[in-house]
Amino acid sequence: MPEPFDISSIELPEDSEVHALLRVCPDVEGIRYTNDEFLVHGQDTAMDIFLILRGNCLVEQPDAPRERTPGSELAVIQAEPDSPVFVGEMAYLGGGYRTAAVRSVMATHVIRLQPHHLDTIMEELPGMTRILCRQFAQRLGEANTFIKTFQELSAMEASQRFLKTGDVLVNAGDAADRLYQVIDGCVAESDGGDAVIQHGDGPSTFVHAAEFFSEGKHPYGVTARTSSIVLGLERSSVEAIIRNFPDLALELLRSQNTK
Repeated sequence: MPEPFDISSIELPEDSEVHALLRVCPDVEGIRYTNDEFLVHGQDTAMDIFLILRGNCLVEQPDAPRERTPGSELAVIQAEPDSPVFVGEMAYLGGGYRTAAVRSVMATHVIRLQPHHLDTIMEELPGMTRILCRQFAQRLGEANTFIKTFQELSAMEASQRFLKTGDVLVNAGDAADRLYQVIDGCVAESDGGDAVIQHGDGPSTFVHAAEFFSEGKHPYGVTARTSSIVLGLERSSVEAIIRNFPDLALELLRSQNTK
């Protein structure tokens, strides 16, 4: 369990902005966290904000399990008395959502703040506000970089086809070098096949996905049963397709295991 500690036991530099914080907010608490204790978790409803004075923390996914699990880590925070670090402020400044969990590594000494303390900092302590804004901007930049990377990984090279009733989408024996998804209307197999593929949700909206992933050929021709819109996804986007449609990949793996 986190325990209180005497903030004066931390040797702060003479020019530290923390001295001013303690003068204008004398009611703030010093809290010591031990190894694997969460300062912040995605399920927290409290709007506590923490100024880490000394220690190391792991930043993890907001829904990180209580027991440390490899793969949930996002970053490492290191703080010293001459370079304190805010955590938990994103929820207050960003609309009430916890964007990450923060876990103590070994012993971590923090000042626990409430939202009204943060308001006081921004109104009366320009030096501490600069630290807060600089760190907030850095985290926004990191978040934007993460989002951009995810978007690039998930981007698919695609084109649309508009089919009239009776139009042929593919012929039997054609190379399955493009994955088709019916996004409006209905198509059906011919040449001995009997599958009907129509718009909706899930793996059933794709045409011959197994043959696409195995770089095979279409086993049957496919013709538009109604006016339809079909999305064609290029083979160059196969990794992005799996990221965007994990249910499709899982369904194909299950079907292979049952054969």
